[in-house]
Amino acid sequence: MAEQAQISEDRISNLPDEILHHIISFLPTKLAACTSVLSTRWRYLFASIPNLDFDFDNWNRYFMTSWTLHRNWMYVLTAFMSFVDRVFFLRRRPSLDRFCLRCSHRIDPMRIDWWIQNVLQRSIVELDLSICLDLDLPKELQTSLFTCKTLVVLKLSLPDDCLRSPSRVCLPSLKVLHLKYLYFENDDFGEWLSVGCPVLEELNVEAKRSLGKKCKLTVSSASLKRLTIQFPSFTRCSAAGSVEIILNAQSLLSLTYLCHADICISYINLPSLTEAGIDFANKASDDNTTTPATCLMKGLSNIQSLNIISYKTLCDLYKEEKMVKSVSLPLFRNMTCLKTSLETNQSILSLVRLLWHCNFLQTLVINLEHPSNWETDDWFRLEEFGTPYCFLSSLKSIKISLFSWHESGKQVVKYFLMNTEVLEDMTIRLNIYDGKEGRNQELKILKELLMFPRISKKCQVRVV
Repeated sequence: MAEQAQISEDRISNLPDEILHHIISFLPTKLAACTSVLSTRWRYLFASIPNLDFDFDNWNRYFMTSWTLHRNWMYVLTAFMSFVDRVFFLRRRPSLDRFCLRCSHRIDPMRIDWWIQNVLQRSIVELDLSICLDLDLPKELQTSLFTCKTLVVLKLSLPDDCLRSPSRVCLPSLKVLHLKYLYFENDDFGEWLSVGCPVLEELNVEAKRSLGKKCKLTVSSASLKRLTIQFPSFTRCSAAGSVEIILNAQSLLSLTYLCHADICISYINLPSLTEAGIDFANKASDDNTTTPATCLMKGLSNIQSLNIISYKTLCDLYKEEKMVKSVSLPLFRNMTCLKTSLETNQSILSLVRLLWHCNFLQTLVINLEHPSNWETDDWFRLEEFGTPYCFLSSLKSIKISLFSWHESGKQVVKYFLMNTEVLEDMTIRLNIYDGKEGRNQELKILKELLMFPRISKKCQVRVV
């Protein structure tokens, strides 16, 4: 009997509160609350876990059917808000490491105000808000958000122009800042970064609503290491002008620049940058001597890895250098890896033109999209560009992703096999069916590849 009693002993419940809090903090807060039914020992433990994660969509997925939600979504939303209230009322732990709130339905602004003020009083470290509001954030609340001394991570996604550019910022501990659906209100947004966020390492700015008057985005920081700027094509600029961008970050290592609105880059200084991903809509200036693309690419001249996300961006670079005679792309002396997409004849011509500026390139990654739309008549135009220097000295690896084994894809493969003298490895990724049919197709393609002439004797071609 003594042995049976020893075996049935509840050892987990005898663990200290801090350990139990740590264990159940890995669960969504709603599931953590379910542990309260285990015993009186567990009844209120969930309310004091270090991480609180409230996701209205997960709430529905776990506990409601889509039919019930359609008929009673207001009732469910009220229950969700009441649950969040209850957790705060029961919470005994004075500090809070992480608070995450996501809700795609509109929440009572007074509730939001009370929750966030409660969180900010608990030495919050990470705050992640993705919510809908009927009104702007109260000025007092926004001031509290941007003057919290303990915040290390702040992520805000507030649609419908609820998030205004802050007038006062003091975030001495902040290292990660994400601002989504940002509404530009001040003439110069971001001028507070260097003073208000002295240790900031990651910044993500995304505007998806109409912009006000002509404004400026200034990113000037000595500590910033990762930067993402997004202005989608449906970001509407005012008639007064565009958005001017100034980039001055001496320690920046990674840049993602996705801009399809009327953007002007007037200054860029990124001496430590090693990798970048770019996708933009080019627009020549009135004097026809410079463009945003020109300034951006010159600022990227020291990078080691470049990802040109859209084939349209690649074509824009080629058109710019062709049309604006006084403008030339820089020489990328440190670039060893280039990734890009091809979709038209113009894009392959643009790629070869760009490769003339990459003398020490070692790896080329190509995603070939919709090759059936290509015309083969322009392939002979490649001879106009000659052979890029990297084909003769450094380019050793090429990876090509093909939608299908089409004639245009074959032409791309043939071109690189016939012109890259030091190529050691070419990997071709195809959408091949599994099973016997797929193996037969792969074997057929390999046999065809063996017939392609190649200039490099060391080159190994693989199909995956």
